[in-house]
Amino acid sequence: MTSQLQSFGKLFSIAVATALSFPVTAIAQTERKPSNPPVSINPPTVSLERVGKRVSPGVYEVNPEFIKGKLLLLPSTNTNIVVCIGRWDPPVCRGIFIGNSTKAVEQ
Repeated sequence: MTSQLQSFGKLFSIAVATALSFPVTAIAQTERKPSNPPVSINPPTVSLERVGKRVSPGVYEVNPEFIKGKLLLLPSTNTNIVVCIGRWDPPVCRGIFIGNSTKAVEQ
């Protein structure tokens, strides 16, 4: 009878050790790395004059691929400008429209 209890005690201690180690290995296997890279504190910048195509006075067309992952710097002038990130079909922007003046759109 005591030999059965001793073998049961060994079996029980092995089962407990296995059960305690399972959650540790399960957590390690389910950890995932973030799919998106961390956001840079100082992202690369590009100026509007460098990547923008002037399609009419005060209106610029910018290819979205040229500014992907970059910060677009707009000039600080007193004149009103309109930026179309996408395709400019006068007087409609097929993309993202940046501007607040309709005077710049008039042709």
